[in-house]
Amino acid sequence: MFGAVHIFAALLLLSGERTFQVQVPRACESRSSLRLLLKDLELPRNRAVTIRAYAKPAQGDESFIGLLAVMGDSATATGNRKMPEARITATPAFRRWLEDGSASAPLSIILRPFAGKTALKDLEWSVGAVEWVCR
Repeated sequence: MFGAVHIFAALLLLSGERTFQVQVPRACESRSSLRLLLKDLELPRNRAVTIRAYAKPAQGDESFIGLLAVMGDSATATGNRKMPEARITATPAFRRWLEDGSASAPLSIILRPFAGKTALKDLEWSVGAVEWVCR
C-alpha cells in the first residue's frame, strides 16, 4: 500500500494542470486589487513557464482569471525554484464576470502550465494551495 501512494503522488506531479476548489471571492475595496495567491509554488529552474489560471463554476463555462510568467534560470540549471507565494492579478474581464453573477460556489480553480502557446503536460511542478486576496 505504501508504494501505491508514492506512485499516485508521482502521477499527480507529472500531470499538466492542477485544480483546486475555492469559494467565490469577496469584493475588494479597490476593483483592481483582486489577486489569486498561489502558495508553495515549485517549478523547475531550467524552464520558463507561464501558468494560466481559470475559474469554472459547477454549472457554466470557464473564465480566464489571469496568468503568471516565471523565467527559467538557464537551460542547464538543476533543481527547482520554490516560491512561498506568487500572485496572479485578476483581469478586468474576470472581475466583470464575477460582478455579473456568473460565478457560483464553489469554484474550481484550474492552473495550466504553458511554454509559449504550448501546454506543458509533462512538467514536474506543484502548488500547495490557492486563495483569494485583496492587495
